[in-house]
Amino acid sequence: MPSADSSKGSQQEMDFSTVQLADKQLKTLQIIRFAVLAGPLTFMVIALLMKQNPLILKLEFVEVLGIVFAASALVGCLFIDKSMIPKDKETWRAMSNLECTNRLGAAVMTKEILKAALLEGSTLFLFLLILIDKSLSGLILGLLLIGISVATFPTRSRFLSKLESLKFQIGL
Repeated sequence: MPSADSSKGSQQEMDFSTVQLADKQLKTLQIIRFAVLAGPLTFMVIALLMKQNPLILKLEFVEVLGIVFAASALVGCLFIDKSMIPKDKETWRAMSNLECTNRLGAAVMTKEILKAALLEGSTLFLFLLILIDKSLSGLILGLLLIGISVATFPTRSRFLSKLESLKFQIGL
């Protein structure tokens, strides 16, 4: 009977350290995502302050190019989650819970950083259209991408849900 209690205690301790590790990874990811989000927002303010004339809503080549970049970034964000599925399930099952969480957390972080980078690059290009072409459509689409970045900002529940989803895909 005492051995069952001690194993139960060590299991709870492992779960606690696993949660602590996931929280640490989440904090790191949130800092990175915030920094990636702050860049385009700062650039937008600078671009709006530097423009000389009112913005014009038009659809010329650079605006179409901006739309293509924004659409490809959104499609890329959707497919990043479907890619990078962990392989070699037996290796994953042989790992300790803590090590598995560490590696899966790193995979989730990588996916989220890639998504943020895709959105940031397209957003910066759209805000650059404000300076290049006095484009109102660049501002509108850029703000839309910023909204998507804010709406998909990693929260604790989202991060843990993605970890659990990866564990489920592996069969843990």
